[in-house]
Amino acid sequence: MRTGLIAALLLACSCAFDAAPTFLVSLPDIPGPWLDALGPPSWSLRWFAADGSPRRAEAVSGDDFSIEVLQFCASPVLAYPYWPDSGIEPGRARPAGGVVPFDQRGTRIVLSWRGGVAASFYLELLGAAGPEDTHPRFFDWPRFGDLLESDRIDPEASADPWTVDWRLAAARTRASGFDMRRVSARPFAAIKAAAPNGGPWASTSPFAAAPLPAEAGAFVLRAYEEPDSLLSAAGELRFSAEACAWFPRALLDKLPVVR
Repeated sequence: MRTGLIAALLLACSCAFDAAPTFLVSLPDIPGPWLDALGPPSWSLRWFAADGSPRRAEAVSGDDFSIEVLQFCASPVLAYPYWPDSGIEPGRARPAGGVVPFDQRGTRIVLSWRGGVAASFYLELLGAAGPEDTHPRFFDWPRFGDLLESDRIDPEASADPWTVDWRLAAARTRASGFDMRRVSARPFAAIKAAAPNGGPWASTSPFAAAPLPAEAGAFVLRAYEEPDSLLSAAGELRFSAEACAWFPRALLDKLPVVR
């Protein structure tokens, strides 16, 4: 996390750092396509500690994990699933998450897949420039969570919030305030890509159905400017609107790990 984001969070919150409570983290159920293609994941958790410093830790599905979080102002918690045995590192698949204190339930912080969208949007807002009253500590996170599950936004974005360009939405929100029309799916290009040997396959979004090759043995992909992937135990099919490439597991195992 960039130093500027940490400083912004510390300056934005008048927080008491002593006697911080400890919370157990509840991780969400794993989507069926991920389990079918990759099995249970490991987790990389990211949050801001009671003193405002960024923290990271590894966890395993099913284990109880406790953290001390920043108190007295809204604070994001993110949990990135990853599959080290398949060469799939944190950040390839979209995270679960939550915004404290709104996702606290007693002594637990309950993370969810839509909460991962909210926590990621929090960090995008924190990194964008704008007036003080558009800082994420002032944002109405419960209302935002309700909006993501409502029928008042673009149906495609409601079905899969990761179709939204959240960085652009954050920049516009910091510049002129939030409008639910910002929660709309990005334009995409439909591209064809030959299906490598392997499968079953999973998308990087926990909301997406398992991708299946078309009759001609090729995927028809919704490609954006930002690179995306199809995941399998055999490797990753990485693609964007401009290019597509197959990275077999033997090659992924040799790539440097970036976390």
